[in-house]
Amino acid sequence: MRIFGYFKNHPLSAAYIDAVLSFRGYYDRITFLIDTGATRTSILDSDAKRIGIELSDLEKSKKGVAGIGGIAQAFVAKKPTLIFTSDGKEVEIELDEIYILKHKKFDDWTKILPSLLGRDVLNRYHFVYDYNQKEAYLTDE
Repeated sequence: MRIFGYFKNHPLSAAYIDAVLSFRGYYDRITFLIDTGATRTSILDSDAKRIGIELSDLEKSKKGVAGIGGIAQAFVAKKPTLIFTSDGKEVEIELDEIYILKHKKFDDWTKILPSLLGRDVLNRYHFVYDYNQKEAYLTDE
């Protein structure tokens, strides 16, 4: 099984992968930046707003999160499922939790930050990344 990612024509030259996020009645497609430096998969501000996730319904994490977008408040979404497509079949990955992030300042910079697919998902698979061949995929092979 292979779950294929892709490269965007973007200055970050990073690999991305699409999945559907499903939890507590929310069900929507998200484009994730594949981030080997992220401990946990996180939904960033712009995707959370687009989907309409009500942060007031979620538990606030005791700690904030720091990254390329600065410091953000983390809200915990329990028992989400990510649904990927591989060779026309759905691959569902159930997680204990993911973070929904809210930056203090939602400006032009934070608006373009992508959601992150972290090691909580990546560590379940082999991750193949070859920028020169334009290959990025997760596999259980």
